[in-house]
Amino acid sequence: MDAATTRFIENLLFDTLAVDFHYYEAPLSDITSVDRNLRKGLTNTKAHYDAIIRMLHGVAYGRLYIVSDHFFLSYLMLRPFEDREDIMTIGPYTSTPVGEELFLKIAQRNRLGFSEMESLKSFLYHLPLFDNNMRLIAIINDILAFLNPAHAGVKIEEVALH
Repeated sequence: MDAATTRFIENLLFDTLAVDFHYYEAPLSDITSVDRNLRKGLTNTKAHYDAIIRMLHGVAYGRLYIVSDHFFLSYLMLRPFEDREDIMTIGPYTSTPVGEELFLKIAQRNRLGFSEMESLKSFLYHLPLFDNNMRLIAIINDILAFLNPAHAGVKIEEVALH
């Protein structure tokens, strides 16, 4: 996909829904933008990003993955072209209202310290909330139809990133 098209989709999704769009060309290397650099500021940065890279390498053509991670963040991931290993992502976003209950769950699940948790709180308050993925899935289908008219649709899979 050319840079102008990528930039157009990035701007459109961010300006209308405040959600990030990324297009990663194979081979996948620096993917820190996938989560707005969240994991870059945490301990075990490499392990966190390695898990995402493993997930991205497993993305199959014809499937749309709704991915949730251990920070309760969600992403949509797919491979738009059968003949390329490139990956599109939308997110991060949250499906859970941001508040003390969510902060406590994240802190417990990830054993975060006070400073890491405070940084994460600020991060979470700036994410869009989608209590239903259908709007984003419809948008992805429209983007796919534009980019690759031969694309016959996608099967949806929900995946937990570990």
